[in-house]
Amino acid sequence: MSNKNTNAIDKIFKELVYKDYESALKRWKKKIGKNKYYKDGTPKQFPGYSLSAESWECWNIKEDYISGNVSEEEYKSYCLKHNLRMATEN
Repeated sequence: MSNKNTNAIDKIFKELVYKDYESALKRWKKKIGKNKYYKDGTPKQFPGYSLSAESWECWNIKEDYISGNVSEEEYKSYCLKHNLRMATEN
């Protein structure tokens, strides 16, 4: 592991993964409705979720930055673009 500071992209990745989780949970709750239990009384379990393309892109940028395939300027550019995109969404 290198000594590169990845705190910014780690925070971005956590936000994206949480957003993926929330949307999957919302879809699952809508799908099951009030039917939260199987006929034998056992509760239905959340099946999990997959990462979005945006989350995978963030992960790949981080890995490329650590390995040296992406320059620090490109890394910072990605972080700034993401922060601007999030600011305009809210």
